[in-house]
Amino acid sequence: MSYGISNNLPRLRNYNHAHTYFEGRAKPPRSKNYAINERPLASVSGAHYKIIKHDTRYDIRLYSTIMARYYAPDAEGVERKLYMGHNSMTSRSFMWQGLYVSEVNETDSDKGRIVMPIYSRSSIEDKDGTPFSLDAYFKDDKLITDKSRHTQHFRFLSNNADKAERAQKKANLANFVMLATMRLPDYKDNVTLDHSMGRPFGEYSFVHHADDAVKGIINGTPTEENINTFFKVGQAVYDMLASKRGYEQQEFNLNTWRGNKSTIDDLAKPITESDFEVAMTKRCLVIAGAYKRSERIEIPQFPLVGDYPRSNVNV
Repeated sequence: MSYGISNNLPRLRNYNHAHTYFEGRAKPPRSKNYAINERPLASVSGAHYKIIKHDTRYDIRLYSTIMARYYAPDAEGVERKLYMGHNSMTSRSFMWQGLYVSEVNETDSDKGRIVMPIYSRSSIEDKDGTPFSLDAYFKDDKLITDKSRHTQHFRFLSNNADKAERAQKKANLANFVMLATMRLPDYKDNVTLDHSMGRPFGEYSFVHHADDAVKGIINGTPTEENINTFFKVGQAVYDMLASKRGYEQQEFNLNTWRGNKSTIDDLAKPITESDFEVAMTKRCLVIAGAYKRSERIEIPQFPLVGDYPRSNVNV
């Protein structure tokens, strides 16, 4: 499914939308791809996504997955909606364009503005066994939190043992980081400034056997090759620091095709020993796998918008 096709889908956000659409569209008379209770969601040829009518509900299906299920409101006006997420681009586009939802949604509820996630891992089964990751009850467009539920979500945090191990590795690195810091003049003379490193999510230049070098130093058994490699890691760290700083500085040119490339002396804020020491230590700890997160902490169901972590969310 392309994004263009998704843009032509009807937006079916609840039971009434689904009912109005279904009743307003006749079954394709010459197509064998639709049962009497099924209708296309776009062109007749797009039978891989359709709306299906049942006694008290409508299902919105993409290929073999029921992406949404809308039940008719009860006598008190409470409407039940079930959703199933998926990680593919096709499914994400379909959810947004056709259902007007995404993986993380903000909505009003009986306890305020909350986050209503629709994850790709199912944990809920409807009475017919269909899997979903969100079972939501609404009244007057507000989520009823004590009746609703979604797939559990967690954060992984460092426990005391993780922190102690990281502190020990940091201590074992300290003398060698100090030696690398003394090489700052050499690093500056041999710096590589690069747009691919400076931009957001830019990656460090590759250093062969960096993991072996850091491991040898942390274990107290570094070879001469380990030490030489460690200092090469220092150059990569300096290059990254300088490139990031240049990227953030206005009119600092990291690209040769845009005129004269800027130099390290053009940095308004030079790299200090403290800057390098912090970055070098962190880089080595990352290489050594020292940022363990062994403790799993459950995030509450439907957290308030301000309480939902925007990273390190696991299901």
